[in-house]
Order: sequence, then structure tokens, then C-alpha cells
Amino acid sequence: MAPIAFFEITPLETAGRAKGRAALGALLLAAAGQLALETSAGRSATALVFAAMAFLAAAGLAIAALRGTNCLPGPPRPLDLPRFPPALYAACLPGAVCLGAAFFAHRRAAEGGGAAKLWLLGLGLLLLPGLWDWLRRGRPMDGGATSDRRRVIATALLLFAFAFGIRVWGGIDRIPGWLDSDEAATGLDGRAALENGLPGLLGFWDMGNPRLTLFVSQIVAAPFGHGLRALRLGSALLGSLAVVFLFDFGRRLIGTRAALLAALLLAVNHAFVHWSRVGQIYIDTPFFASLVLALLLRASTGGSFLALTGAAVALALGSATYIATEILPAVVLLTLGGWALLFHWPARRVLPVLALFAGVLVLVWAPIVSSIVACMPEANPRLTPPQIKRILINTAERVHDVEVDRQGWGVVNASRATGLALQV
Repeated sequence: MAPIAFFEITPLETAGRAKGRAALGALLLAAAGQLALETSAGRSATALVFAAMAFLAAAGLAIAALRGTNCLPGPPRPLDLPRFPPALYAACLPGAVCLGAAFFAHRRAAEGGGAAKLWLLGLGLLLLPGLWDWLRRGRPMDGGATSDRRRVIATALLLFAFAFGIRVWGGIDRIPGWLDSDEAATGLDGRAALENGLPGLLGFWDMGNPRLTLFVSQIVAAPFGHGLRALRLGSALLGSLAVVFLFDFGRRLIGTRAALLAALLLAVNHAFVHWSRVGQIYIDTPFFASLVLALLLRASTGGSFLALTGAAVALALGSATYIATEILPAVVLLTLGGWALLFHWPARRVLPVLALFAGVLVLVWAPIVSSIVACMPEANPRLTPPQIKRILINTAERVHDVEVDRQGWGVVNASRATGLALQV
């Protein structure tokens, strides 16, 4: 019996040019609705009605484009996780040792910068074996493969320019500064975090969000200068890159044309456009999710060990930037397990990958979580180690739609844990 990946899931078949026109019409209608909302600034009832009708018509045309297909869209080429040599996994141990040392250093001196330096060094050492593997795999491509790569790169660049242009031209400067007061808090606190340097990298910020998210927002805003506009342009940069990453992993899952249509629709999606042009940390979630999937799909379609370790590091960093992003590890690991079952990957290939991801997640998060442990005795010196453990358990929050045995006690909540420590 043929594997399910080749028996039930095949490349999407369309009815020809008519369906292509329907897909193009859906994109243009969605863009027209977005444009109507932007130009009217939400003040014109006529524009709102037109936008609603355009979005409904776009949904109808999208359904028409997919109607009548006799199969599900599937990967153009089978997903097959490579069996990397054990030496490559062993070469990641120096990075793991540095991350572990960062945990102990942070527990002893939470205010010093030594732990953060070890932490960053560990991340770099984790990527070195993959970089060596990528350089070793470098091989000349034939003319056809080179031409295909150039087309993909050109398409990705055009997608980025299109998405970024919409966010800038669509009114980054017209959004009132008082509309979302968190923008000011993000910018001011981020500037203060950068001025304090590495000692604040592994701590926590407002509402239980890791302070790492402030460094991310400030780094992507730096090319555009300072102030609120630069902060918003940094968000637009992450949102536009998320569109490109969606296209990259989508073309490996459902083909280039379907992935291009999906990326274009995301580029003009009203909610995504808004949240990717305000100076907030919310865009971190779709950005890191799309980056992780792009790297993981690249590793599963003949990519190097660098794509695999890059996905693990991106997943660990992404889950440490925003509370909502903390669900990504469970989602990605479940997705990887689903692919293993669907495509019949042997356990000897899957288990080392799962161990790598789990190990990187634990080691990257350990110094950050230890910041909470360091804060609680400062808030209440009478606390004992068992009491600290109990407070962490009692204040953790369950992740919805994830089995209890897969998430443990839930997601650590720094602000609640410190607040409860004061009450004990």
C-alpha cells in the first residue's frame, strides 16, 4: 500500500485559466477593500460597505478557484527529513555547555552581563556546526536549477517590496500617536533596555513578557532612526519578512503558485497590515512562526544542518519574545510529529531532531526563567526553595487546546509569580 503522502495528497489540480483568473480576481478585490479602508480612514460609511462587499466577493472567488478539485494540495516534492551524522549533533555540545553555564552565572549574578555574553556565545556555537555543513554542501547547480532559484529570489524580493510598500504608503505616519499607548511604553522601555546593555537581556518586562522582545523591536527599528516612526517601520519590516517566509515554506508544501497567492493575500490582510505597522511586539508571533516553518521545511526538503539548528534557535528565541509566542514550541513539535507520521519518517531520524529542539528550548529559556527565581527572594527574603517552586506552579497559566501531559504546569507568568511572592 502506498504511503498516505503520495496516495491521498497530490499537487493541486486546477481547471486552467478560468481558475487562475478567479484567484487573481480574489487578490485584486481584497487589495481594493484594503485600499478603501486606508483612504477613508474608517470615516466613510460608503467605503466601509464597499470594503465589506469586496472582501466577501474575494472570499467567493477564492472558493470558486478551489472548487472542483479532486485532491488536497500537497508538497511538490516529498518531505524527507535527512539523517544528519551524529558528529553534527555532538558538535552542538559546546553551545549547550555555554547556555548551561549562562544559567548558573545568571542565578549567581542576575545583574551582571557575563551571563548574557555566555548566552549569546552559546547561541552562536549552536549554529557553527550547521554553518560548516552548509559550506561543505556547497555545490554547483545546473542551468535549470540556477534559473529556478533566480525566479524564486526575484519573486521573494517583489513580495517584500509589495508588502513593505503597502505598510508604508498605507499610512504609517497617519496613525495617531495616542491611539495605542503601549507604543510609547514599548519605545521608551526599549530605549532604556538598550542603554542598560546586556545585563537586562535575560530579564522580564511588562505583563510577564521577556525583556528580549524590547531588544528585538529596537534592533529592527535601528536602520530607520529613532522615534515612533522608526518603531513602526521596524514592525513593518518584520511583517513584510513574514510574508516572504510564508511564500518560502508554502511553495515547499503546496507549490509555488498557491504559495504566491497565499503570500499576496496575507500582504493585504487588513488585520495583519495594521499589527505589522504599529510599534508593538505583537508582530513577533507571526514573524518567528513563519521563520521557523521556513527553516524547518528547508531542512525537510534537502537542506543542510544549518536550517535545522537555525529553526531550533529561532523557535527558542521567538518563544521568548512575547507571551502569545510561547505556544509555538508545542505547535511546532506537534507539527513535526505529524509530518513524521504522515510521511513515515523513521524514528532514528525524528528522535534526534526532537531532542535537539527540546534541548535548545530548555537551555535558552533556563536563564530567563531563573530571573523570576531571582526576583522572588528579593521581593520576599523569607521564601524557601519549596515555596518558590510552589509559587511558580500556582501562577503558571495553562495553554488552551494543548494536552496537559505535553505542557506540564503551563506557561510561567513572571508578574503573577512576583506578586504572589510579596503576599506570602
